[in-house]
Amino acid sequence: MRQFGVLSVVAAEPGLNQRAVGNKLRIDRTTIVALVDKLEGTGLMERRRGPDRRTSALHLTEQGIARLLEAQEVLAEVHQEFLGPLSAEEREALRNLLVRLVMRQPGL
Repeated sequence: MRQFGVLSVVAAEPGLNQRAVGNKLRIDRTTIVALVDKLEGTGLMERRRGPDRRTSALHLTEQGIARLLEAQEVLAEVHQEFLGPLSAEEREALRNLLVRLVMRQPGL
Protein backbone atom coordinates (compact mmCIF):
# COMPACT_ATOMS: atom_id res chain seq x y z
CA MET A 1 0.00 0.00 0.00
CA ARG A 2 2.85 2.41 0.70
CA GLN A 3 4.25 1.85 -2.78
CA PHE A 4 0.78 2.49 -4.21
CA GLY A 5 0.65 5.70 -2.18
CA VAL A 6 4.02 6.87 -3.47
CA LEU A 7 3.07 6.09 -7.08
CA SER A 8 -0.25 7.91 -6.63
CA VAL A 9 1.32 11.05 -5.17
CA VAL A 10 4.02 11.22 -7.84
CA ALA A 11 1.46 10.64 -10.59
CA ALA A 12 -0.65 13.51 -9.23
CA GLU A 13 2.34 15.83 -8.79
CA PRO A 14 5.26 14.81 -11.00
CA GLY A 15 8.57 16.34 -10.02
CA LEU A 16 8.10 16.36 -6.25
CA ASN A 17 11.16 15.45 -4.24
CA GLN A 18 11.31 12.53 -1.81
CA ARG A 19 10.83 14.71 1.25
CA ALA A 20 7.63 16.25 -0.13
CA VAL A 21 6.22 12.84 -1.05
CA GLY A 22 7.11 11.50 2.39
CA ASN A 23 5.47 14.48 4.07
CA LYS A 24 2.26 14.06 2.09
CA LEU A 25 2.08 10.39 3.05
CA ARG A 26 3.44 10.90 6.58
CA ILE A 27 6.31 8.52 5.89
CA ASP A 28 9.67 9.11 7.57
CA ARG A 29 12.76 10.00 5.57
CA THR A 30 14.48 6.62 5.82
CA THR A 31 11.38 4.73 4.75
CA ILE A 32 10.59 6.99 1.80
CA VAL A 33 14.15 6.62 0.51
CA ALA A 34 13.83 2.81 0.68
CA LEU A 35 10.45 2.89 -1.07
CA VAL A 36 11.72 5.13 -3.87
CA ASP A 37 14.84 2.97 -4.21
CA LYS A 38 12.66 -0.11 -4.64
CA LEU A 39 10.29 1.58 -7.11
CA GLU A 40 13.24 2.89 -9.09
CA GLY A 41 14.91 -0.53 -9.02
CA THR A 42 11.82 -2.17 -10.47
CA GLY A 43 11.59 0.43 -13.24
CA LEU A 44 8.39 2.08 -12.01
CA MET A 45 9.88 5.43 -11.04
CA GLU A 46 12.90 7.52 -11.86
CA ARG A 47 14.81 10.24 -10.13
CA ARG A 48 15.75 13.27 -12.18
CA ARG A 49 17.91 16.16 -11.16
CA GLY A 50 15.81 18.64 -9.23
CA PRO A 51 15.68 22.36 -9.85
CA ASP A 52 18.07 23.13 -6.98
CA ARG A 53 20.55 20.32 -7.87
CA ARG A 54 20.52 19.08 -4.26
CA THR A 55 17.31 17.12 -4.58
CA SER A 56 15.90 14.66 -7.06
CA ALA A 57 12.57 15.16 -8.78
CA LEU A 58 10.48 11.99 -8.89
CA HIS A 59 8.67 10.88 -12.04
CA LEU A 60 6.82 7.72 -13.00
CA THR A 61 8.08 5.73 -15.93
CA GLU A 62 5.67 4.41 -18.57
CA GLN A 63 5.78 1.08 -16.74
CA GLY A 64 5.01 2.88 -13.47
CA ILE A 65 1.99 4.61 -14.99
CA ALA A 66 0.72 1.30 -16.35
CA ARG A 67 1.21 -0.45 -12.99
CA LEU A 68 -0.57 2.35 -11.14
CA LEU A 69 -3.55 2.16 -13.52
CA GLU A 70 -3.74 -1.62 -12.98
CA ALA A 71 -3.65 -1.16 -9.21
CA GLN A 72 -6.34 1.53 -9.36
CA GLU A 73 -8.60 -0.84 -11.33
CA VAL A 74 -8.11 -3.62 -8.79
CA LEU A 75 -8.76 -1.21 -5.93
CA ALA A 76 -11.98 -0.01 -7.58
CA GLU A 77 -13.16 -3.62 -7.96
CA VAL A 78 -12.36 -4.39 -4.31
CA HIS A 79 -14.20 -1.26 -3.16
CA GLN A 80 -17.20 -2.13 -5.29
CA GLU A 81 -17.35 -5.67 -3.91
CA PHE A 82 -16.78 -4.56 -0.31
CA LEU A 83 -19.29 -1.71 -0.42
CA GLY A 84 -21.77 -3.59 -2.60
CA PRO A 85 -24.29 -4.22 0.20
CA LEU A 86 -24.56 -0.47 0.95
CA SER A 87 -26.85 1.98 -0.83
CA ALA A 88 -25.42 5.13 -2.40
CA GLU A 89 -26.60 7.13 0.61
CA GLU A 90 -24.98 4.70 3.04
CA ARG A 91 -21.72 4.82 1.11
CA GLU A 92 -21.71 8.61 1.27
CA ALA A 93 -22.45 8.56 5.00
CA LEU A 94 -19.62 6.08 5.59
CA ARG A 95 -17.24 8.20 3.53
CA ASN A 96 -18.16 11.34 5.48
CA LEU A 97 -17.64 9.58 8.81
CA LEU A 98 -14.26 8.22 7.75
CA VAL A 99 -13.14 11.65 6.54
CA ARG A 100 -14.12 13.13 9.91
CA LEU A 101 -12.06 10.50 11.73
CA VAL A 102 -9.02 10.99 9.52
CA MET A 103 -9.15 14.77 9.83
CA ARG A 104 -8.95 14.47 13.62
CA GLN A 105 -5.53 12.82 13.34
CA PRO A 106 -2.60 14.98 14.50
CA GLY A 107 -0.64 16.57 11.69
CA LEU A 108 -3.47 16.71 9.16
